[in-house]
Amino acid sequence: MKTKTALLALFCFMQLAPQWAVAGAPLPPPSQYSGKSETVFSLGIQFDFGDMQPEIVGAVRRTKTDESNDVYGGKLDVAIPILGDDNFKPTVRALGLLGTPDFQGEAGLGFDFASQQALVGAGVQAPYVNGGLNLQFDGELHPYIGVNSYDGAASRQLVPSIP
Repeated sequence: MKTKTALLALFCFMQLAPQWAVAGAPLPPPSQYSGKSETVFSLGIQFDFGDMQPEIVGAVRRTKTDESNDVYGGKLDVAIPILGDDNFKPTVRALGLLGTPDFQGEAGLGFDFASQQALVGAGVQAPYVNGGLNLQFDGELHPYIGVNSYDGAASRQLVPSIP
């Protein structure tokens, strides 16, 4: 009987001992995250289904990743047709960005020098691939898909806590 009581007491002690040890010890402060900003340049090639031709695309983007790992920023890109009648008449766009480090939605305004038309652009960027459409003010639609050197926005940074 004494053995069973002693084993039960030992079992209860082993269950509660870790909680008692932690209750008296100060806990380290929780880890914190900080945002991260970056500016990157990318090159790529895309196919414009409206003009049915490939384009070389250069872009510079400025992004900010906040403490919640949400990404926002801006992008300026230039798409230059490389075949056909519109050779070297670029489409230039200024876009706002919103999303996560791996996927960002893009929307903004631009100008197509080949058709001499202003446009509204919208798309999505994932690591190394992008797609979207440009709607010119005359109603003509130009969907596109492409590959590029952009591997995604920077993730938030873990700031080590000091005990």
